Amino acid sequence: MLAPLLAEALKTPSKPVHKPARKPATPQTRSRSAAQAPSGSPATPARSWLDLASRVATRDPYGAMTDDVVTAKNNGGSTDSDRDLDGGLPPGGSPVQLSCGVASGPTYMPSGTIPVVNAGGRKKATFRLDASFETDGPNGKAPSCCSVRQFIKWDQAFANWRGGPPHSGFPSSAPPNTWVEDRDTADKRYGWRSGPHSDPGANCGDEYKTGHTQDMANGDTYCGRDTPSGPSSMVGRFQFRQDVIDTCTGATKASSPIITINW
Repeated sequence: MLAPLLAEALKTPSKPVHKPARKPATPQTRSRSAAQAPSGSPATPARSWLDLASRVATRDPYGAMTDDVVTAKNNGGSTDSDRDLDGGLPPGGSPVQLSCGVASGPTYMPSGTIPVVNAGGRKKATFRLDASFETDGPNGKAPSCCSVRQFIKWDQAFANWRGGPPHSGFPSSAPPNTWVEDRDTADKRYGWRSGPHSDPGANCGDEYKTGHTQDMANGDTYCGRDTPSGPSSMVGRFQFRQDVIDTCTGATKASSPIITINW
């Protein structure tokens, strides 16, 4: 009885597995504009350069300060169903729990106190964000479990000048001297592989890569760039910090040294 059944089973072709091609990300010029300067500032014509100079930005990968917000199209990202890396089965036969392993970082460049450029009625400071992650299937180390987050803290002097948080993307109740996740006015944030906070930026604006190719789902290298800015009258201090979050276990795996901008 078994021989005919086995022969019939071998005749049945296996069903091919189809994976949809990932749509490549398209570089876009995106602005990270913010709320107006403190009340009492003289009114200025809408969309003029004076209007632009009165805004404060905290998340600005390309340093492109305009009064329009253009967000990149979501590139998909990692889910439990589309991860390419599987922990597999170790010799004992039990499934491996996927987790994040940090190979290097997260780091800032430059580090320490970031130089401020004051020109054209605006102050700005630029820095890079970098991190890399382990790929080790037998031990369950999956880059897809690793996500970078950037946090910001402003001081009381800035809050007094501004009259609150840097811009409308933050909760109006966010107090000074408290770490809060950085974002732009559209609530896009650094290091999110997918979801509503994700806004990938090519050319190391805000992206994960495998080799030289953007790979938001499984990339083992992260690079980003930020150019916080504001009007030349801005005072106070910003501080920034990166954390690597293990999205598979919920743990914080590593944190960067803090950088400081004295406006």
